[in-house]
Parts: sequence; structure tokens; C-alpha cells
Amino acid sequence: LVAMATLLAVSGRMSEVVRDQADLGLLFLDIMLLWLTVFTGMAVSAAFHERAARERLSWLAGHDPLTRLSNRHAFLGRLARAVASAHRHGFEHALIYLDLDNFKTVNDTEGHAAGDRLLAELGAVLLGEVRGRDTVARLGGDEFAVLLEHCPPAEARGIAENLRQAVAAFSFTGERGAYLLGASLGVARVTAAVPDAEQALHQADMACYAAKRAGGDRVGVPPGDPDPHRPQDA
Repeated sequence: LVAMATLLAVSGRMSEVVRDQADLGLLFLDIMLLWLTVFTGMAVSAAFHERAARERLSWLAGHDPLTRLSNRHAFLGRLARAVASAHRHGFEHALIYLDLDNFKTVNDTEGHAAGDRLLAELGAVLLGEVRGRDTVARLGGDEFAVLLEHCPPAEARGIAENLRQAVAAFSFTGERGAYLLGASLGVARVTAAVPDAEQALHQADMACYAAKRAGGDRVGVPPGDPDPHRPQDA
């Protein structure tokens, strides 16, 4: 903008400055340099904004804009790669499905804007309870999932219990009061016996559903796996 203003000022006084042919040549060169500066700046600015827009779109393609966690599409892709590694190399992973127990109360009492704020705050809480290499995603609504790569069942259940306790300790403050939440969680193993990512997610979802039917605020496992809430035979 400064260069353009200078260019206009110089052009307006052209007849006053020009004394002979040499002056005209120098003035013409100055004008061309100013135009080159202006257009170079405009081109650089346009390229910068275009790059920023591409990066923003790329980020949005793999993330939930509300919680800034991975979105369902990106999570299923990561889970599919984990299933493939279990088939090829025999690796074992784990999957946690988490569904909030009392989210509807906050939405109905405080409104959807408050519900969105709650989910954003809770996303940060969940991230603080997992390992650095784990993937936390918001699948939709008040449902979340965590992929625990290279994680044995006992450790996975321990992480799930930590998540349950973190949600139980989380308090959300709205305009009409403070709210305590609970969470039902399902833990499923991701091994070579699991055919694909959708089936792995389904197993964890069923375990979560069993936990919710049992009263919520607990960790469930798929049928056939030992229930951590049931005493084991000696």
C-alpha cells in the first residue's frame, strides 16, 4: 500500500520532475520498480493465504472443530491401519468406546451452546489421561473413542478406568449451576481375530452399551472377555 501511494504521488508530479530525456528514463525506471514491488507483495500475500487455507482444510478433514480431537473419518482410518498391523505382524491393540451418561441433562437445562462448551472442555480432559501415542476422537454427539496402539488388555482396562474417574471428577459450570457427569466405557481388543475397523468399533460399542445397561459409570468388556467388575474365581 505504501508503494502504491508513492507510485501515485510520483506519477502525479511527473510533469514537474521531468527536465530532459535522462530524467524521464530514471523516472520510468523508478515507476517500474515500484510496480514490481507492489505486485510481488500481492503475489506473496496471495500465496501465503492460499497455503493457510489449504492447511486449514486439511486440518478440518481429520479433526472435529469443536473439541479439536480426531474426527470419526480420521479415527477409522487410523483404526484400520492398526487392524492391518495386527493381521500382518500379530500386534495387539485396544479400543475404548466412551459414552457420557448425563450429557442430555446439561443440554436440556443449559442449551446446546453450553453443551458444546462442555464437550470442548471434556476433550482436553480425555487427552490428559492417555499415552502420547494414543488417538482420541469424537465420533459424534457425546460419544468418544480412544485407540491404544500396542496395548495389552490389562493396561487398556487401567486406562479406561482412569478415563472413567476423570469424567466422574469433571465438573461443568453453566449459568444455572454446576453439573457432574458420568461415563460408560467399553474396552475391546484389536487382534488378528478382528476382521476390520468397523467390527472392532462395533465390539467396543457393544461393551459400552452393556456398561450403560448395567447402570453406567463403569467399564464394560465384550462378551467372552473377563468382566473387571465381576470377582474372578480363585
